Amino acid sequence: MAKILEMQPDPPREEISDTRVKILLAAERLFGERGIDAVSLRQIRLEAGQSNNSAVHYHFEDRADLIQAILSYRVGQMEPTRRSMIDKVVCEGRAHDLRALLEILLLPQLQIKDEHGRRPYVRFTSEYLARFRATGIQHPGDSESEAPALAQLMEMLYDALFGFDRDIALLRLTSATLLFLNLVSAWEAGLSFVGKRHELDLIVDEALTMATAVLQAPPSPALRNRYHK
Repeated sequence: MAKILEMQPDPPREEISDTRVKILLAAERLFGERGIDAVSLRQIRLEAGQSNNSAVHYHFEDRADLIQAILSYRVGQMEPTRRSMIDKVVCEGRAHDLRALLEILLLPQLQIKDEHGRRPYVRFTSEYLARFRATGIQHPGDSESEAPALAQLMEMLYDALFGFDRDIALLRLTSATLLFLNLVSAWEAGLSFVGKRHELDLIVDEALTMATAVLQAPPSPALRNRYHK
């Protein structure tokens, strides 16, 4: 069973001296809880404890810039963990093991917790992938210079999914990621099975198993016809 990685949670808001980071964390939390469209920049400012009406606009051009900044901030935090995990699977000869590669993609996201032990980035990322990536807000993993470990991991995943072109591979990876994130979010919200609440490790293991199956499923008839005309 996959073990959830751990790192120090975000410090309490009052202990953070960087106003920009306070705004980022407030936006991440509100976007994840209420939906990106449902939160105003004023609400973010107040949640971040800022009295200056221009605080958010001083640090970020607009909502899209704020979303991209949250992604860059969190992906940067996960880079060392992903680099270590990539080196390990390569050394072990598992560079085409889809389950192992998904663990590198997904498990570091569970490291990110607020001072209350909650995972707002998981909910935020689900919202971003489901609705806002398609609007042109790019992910740091698209840039080798910004997130080299994540960019390498994506190339490894594309290589392992050799039966699909990149568009279809990305569709499957997005679907697998959303399955994983949404199940973790449901668990945090109190999800139980037949009245029993299970440990998160079990939920994560099952989510990874299902996500791997999404990647390994045979192509649809329509896709098969597209490639065998």
